[in-house]
Amino acid sequence: MISALRLKPICLTKRILFSFILLFFSIASQADQALLVRNDSLKKAFYLLPGLDVAFRYSGYQGQEEEVRGIILSISDSAIQVKRTRFYKKDTFTIQISDLLGFRYFTTARHLGALAYDVGTLGGNILLYTYVLSPAPIPPLARLGISFGVGLGTYGIRRLLFPEKIKNTTANGWVFKVVNR
Repeated sequence: MISALRLKPICLTKRILFSFILLFFSIASQADQALLVRNDSLKKAFYLLPGLDVAFRYSGYQGQEEEVRGIILSISDSAIQVKRTRFYKKDTFTIQISDLLGFRYFTTARHLGALAYDVGTLGGNILLYTYVLSPAPIPPLARLGISFGVGLGTYGIRRLLFPEKIKNTTANGWVFKVVNR
């Protein structure tokens, strides 16, 4: 009787250990899918993984070209799921891989550069209004107009420095393929 009690915890421990090992190998053996985008003529290739910020151009309803920018949520054999990152558009899109026409990948450095530019623009505009335009004998409405014009000009420069136009298209030789990583 005593030996049976001693064996029972050992058998239970083996079962738990076996369950954890089985769970570990089942998780480890799952292949993550990635979207391989390559251009043989340029000798360039990218792996687009879930969690990356990208913009896609795709053939939408009735063959019309549409664009969506967001974070890749998941990639399957035939579709990719993208969640928009704009605060006013919180939609999730499922795009067929065969409908993809182009893409643009946005790096973290690009986001940080754009943020630094925006903060610098805002600070510069406030300093311009406070220290240059306020002491000058200019009417308040004209000061606001000048400040607004400078803001529009810097926004135009930002659009030139950090474009969001999709530049990598299937017409330029880019090919989309789902691969296991």
